[in-house]
Amino acid sequence: MLSGYAPSRLFFPTQDSQVMTDSPIRLAFIISNYYPGFQTMLDAAHDEAQQLGAVVSIVSQVPGCFDMPLPVKKLLQRADVDAVVALGVILPVPHKTKAGGSPTEEITDWYETIANGTIDRLDALSLEYNKPVVKELIGPGFPVGMVKDRVERYARAGVKTAVLLVKEIIRIGE
Repeated sequence: MLSGYAPSRLFFPTQDSQVMTDSPIRLAFIISNYYPGFQTMLDAAHDEAQQLGAVVSIVSQVPGCFDMPLPVKKLLQRADVDAVVALGVILPVPHKTKAGGSPTEEITDWYETIANGTIDRLDALSLEYNKPVVKELIGPGFPVGMVKDRVERYARAGVKTAVLLVKEIIRIGE
């Protein structure tokens, strides 16, 4: 599991609460299409944005989570993007053992190092462009069998967090 990383856990207002600002919040989604169930994650994110009255300005698909920083930078430069929601699953790549045995799925220090580096870069871009980058990246080290049950929840939480962060940034900037 990523050091010190947990999915977004903010208080989410109820339906009765004041949820939207005067104009719709404009989101960009970036998603890794490495995980076969990525479309489920993307669909849940779109659904949540619609429920919250947010607009999805653009969706970017990348081969893997580690490929996100440069496209995120380009998304943050767009005038029609208030926040970016990064979605994906970091799974180990199956490989043969040295003895030629059956494929294994090993989490190595490399996965965690690269994942933490990616998150650090996304955080730095958020600060550079003064726009939230919400990271709902599952793994590494997350049990593969449990991923399917969480992709929708993580996607929804990411969108809710992005909307709330934009509203808070607007509120404190006034």
